[in-house]
Amino acid sequence: MARRETSEPPPGPRRDSLYLRLSLGPAYLTSTGDGPAGRTSLNGGGFGLAVAIGGAVARGLALAGYFRIDGAGGTWNGYANASSGITGPAAVSATSISGTGILGQFGILADFYPVATSGWHAGGSLAVSLWTIGPSDSTQSITGTSTGGSLFGGYDWRIGGKWSLGMMAVLGTMGRSSLQDNNQNDTGYSMTPLFFAFEGSVLFF
Repeated sequence: MARRETSEPPPGPRRDSLYLRLSLGPAYLTSTGDGPAGRTSLNGGGFGLAVAIGGAVARGLALAGYFRIDGAGGTWNGYANASSGITGPAAVSATSISGTGILGQFGILADFYPVATSGWHAGGSLAVSLWTIGPSDSTQSITGTSTGGSLFGGYDWRIGGKWSLGMMAVLGTMGRSSLQDNNQNDTGYSMTPLFFAFEGSVLFF
């Protein structure tokens, strides 16, 4: 009796080429610190968006330059109220208002596929980061800069050739920074933002 032979589908292309990823999805952002009137924080939901362009430096390992932005709206607790002024170092009272926060990052990331023909991957990034916060009903905002980064991981499903559709979780932050107004004056605020995003992505790799 002849032995029945089975065949398995050939593995997908190795991930060893140009790396291009665009990702987008819901995000949750929280930022805590100190302000002119004591402890301050902003927490809320929003979105995350990232673009990365680079290439393979080894089979299954890509290095890329990237830009990402995470924005959210929520309650800004510990806001120095209007009678004190957002930039007033002498503010002595606080209130809660509707606020908006945006964290932007520009840097470099590494993305690693332990099996170069599979979809599982994980990586991290280092970046120059900018944190901007302001009242939702005003164009007035304050900003601070620091170093930051993120960790991420997920799975990419091949849809043809080097193209994949994926899902991944991203956790990122930046160092505590002192915030300045549009005239580069110290506002008395010092905050550390943290975000979590769950994103869908389109990948060429």
